[in-house]
Amino acid sequence: MGYGQNVAGDEEAIFWVDGQPYRVPDVVVLPEYWEPFRATGVDYFGNTIVGWGRGTSGAFEAYALTIDATPTPPPLVAPTIRASFNRGKGTLSIRYQTIPGLLYRIRGGSNVSSLAPLGPWSAGLGIEQESLADSSITGGATSFFLGLEVQPR
Repeated sequence: MGYGQNVAGDEEAIFWVDGQPYRVPDVVVLPEYWEPFRATGVDYFGNTIVGWGRGTSGAFEAYALTIDATPTPPPLVAPTIRASFNRGKGTLSIRYQTIPGLLYRIRGGSNVSSLAPLGPWSAGLGIEQESLADSSITGGATSFFLGLEVQPR
């Protein structure tokens, strides 16, 4: 919490969520002509911000704003999947880029319309992941399919 100066040189109340600064007027609907200059305190969960600014009367006033400071989950987007098959080793591989805030799980099987989970959900780490299916997973099937399931955390 604190304050900064905008391009006009006026003070504006600012708070941070996960290292990202936010202007109080950008996240809270304020009364017309009300300007929060400083954020001086915040509750433990970051849902109530207190400070002072110029009220609708034009005089300095204290404020207590209650907001939901929970960041929204990232948008659910389909990752680009690169598949490869190594005939010599009999392995099928898929590689995909993960996004923090999303969960990923590989599904597989010999029937493309009913792929079973091959393991637990894993968190997106913002790095490329790879899943490998060898004979211990495919059971020696002549046809085997892999799929990637994605959901918000």
